[in-house]
Amino acid sequence: MITALGKEVFSTIEEVVDPSHTALLMIDIQHDFCSPKGLFDRIGKSIDMMAPAIQRVAKLVTAARRIGVLPIFIQNQWLPQNRAVSGSFLSAYKPVAPPRFSTPLLSGGTLTLAWSGYQAVLQQSTDLATWTPVPGNPNPLIVSVSSAPKKFYRLVQ
Repeated sequence: MITALGKEVFSTIEEVVDPSHTALLMIDIQHDFCSPKGLFDRIGKSIDMMAPAIQRVAKLVTAARRIGVLPIFIQNQWLPQNRAVSGSFLSAYKPVAPPRFSTPLLSGGTLTLAWSGYQAVLQQSTDLATWTPVPGNPNPLIVSVSSAPKKFYRLVQ
């Protein structure tokens, strides 16, 4: 190891590939690309070279595990019309419906507010200027209208 600009840096191949901080990254070793009845086979792409490749990959993964190298498998995702988008991208950017109140229910001096919506937070205000989360974010919220102070409620995401 050497020191460069005040930072320790690996300087030999042994240091670089030390199993304590090395991973084996396997990308797209999956059914659709490698096996009969997978996507490539169904669309007519030859998978003849895949069986020997899979055997070599299996040996490599076994050897990596034996010496303490962590194997990591990454899978590509496909959308219709063969558009590729990763699962992490989709989970971060999928459209989410805004939260919505159900029809309020007033019965015997009790108001019941319920709602639906992903990650909705119920807020309250007495003046429509200052909003605070309702403690516990109860769903439904049950309020005694005869004894509770006048409040306004809204949902935020």
